[in-house]
Amino acid sequence: MPDLLFHIIFPLLIAVSFKIKNWKLLITGAILPDLSRILMIFFNYLGFDQLKTFVFFEPMHTPFINIFLSLSIALLFINPIKNFLIIYFGVVTHLILDLFQYAGSFGHILFYPFYYKEYALNIIYGGNIFIPLVGLLILIPDLFLLKEKNSLNFSKKFYYSLIPLVIILIFLISTRNSLIENNVHGTNFILNPELYINHEVSLYNSKVISLNPLQLDEMGRIFNLKYDKKLELNSIITIDGVYKENKIEVSSVFFNNLNKYYFSIIGLLFYLYLIIKKD
Repeated sequence: MPDLLFHIIFPLLIAVSFKIKNWKLLITGAILPDLSRILMIFFNYLGFDQLKTFVFFEPMHTPFINIFLSLSIALLFINPIKNFLIIYFGVVTHLILDLFQYAGSFGHILFYPFYYKEYALNIIYGGNIFIPLVGLLILIPDLFLLKEKNSLNFSKKFYYSLIPLVIILIFLISTRNSLIENNVHGTNFILNPELYINHEVSLYNSKVISLNPLQLDEMGRIFNLKYDKKLELNSIITIDGVYKENKIEVSSVFFNNLNKYYFSIIGLLFYLYLIIKKD
């Protein structure tokens, strides 16, 4: 994914260009899919099993679940249909930007819960410093021109917003095994590596935890590597290879960085500022 800051800046540009009045709903929708990422980090920090956390929350990053998330927020206010369309438009901007993001052999399950194939164009790496720098250049005129006022009033029946949340919870609980069975983000391999002997495998966001022997940690599981080139301890990598004799014979390595996470923190703080500031 691009960083959260860029996910906010892009819809702000749209709001300025098309004079969208309730732009706070638009930017809320634009960060809504990454609520899953925030929850994963939080639960992993609390010590929950990383893989179980992933398969539970990953569907929240899909168009389908975000229909209900958007509806839940829209029902908090008067004119829920109009609000829903604005929020979900923000969601669409997020998902489109994410399609361009480098995801290795993986991607996004755009047709969940009907189809679990992952899609990604692998054009831009989100850790590239170029992305947030371009975003900041766009942001300066955006803030200057963003003069439209929000007109949001709470609905007297705001409690209806709980209904979509219940529906979401049902789907999150009922589809956990489906994500594993379809090896979404390599989860089936991570749980059952013995099923992938002599097969091509991939790991997306692995941490190098040992150099001798060479080992990775992916979602709390440890994997041994066979790789001739030097890796740095604690580096975060994406790999492809073949699983043989309890080792992954690595064919390619991509080195990740933490740039997008730093800018995502900035983006989250910036979002909170925009939401609470007076028009």
